[in-house]
This record gives sequence, C-alpha cells and structure tokens, in this order.
Amino acid sequence: MGAELFRPVISLLLAIVSATMMTSPESSRVAPAI
Repeated sequence: MGAELFRPVISLLLAIVSATMMTSPESSRVAPAI
C-alpha cells in the first residue's frame, strides 16, 4: 500500500524539480527569496 502512495508523490516531486530547472535554473535561487 505504501508503494502506491509513494509513486505519485515521487512523480510530483520530480515534475516540480524538472519544471523549476527547465524554466530558469539561475532564477531558482532568487525564487525562494521572493
């Protein structure tokens, strides 16, 4: 059961990270500041 809940969470994390990296790797440092 744990694996079923883990898969979507990992996919979401990877999607968010990839999206932030693709959009602007340099601005990623300024994003948290804003």
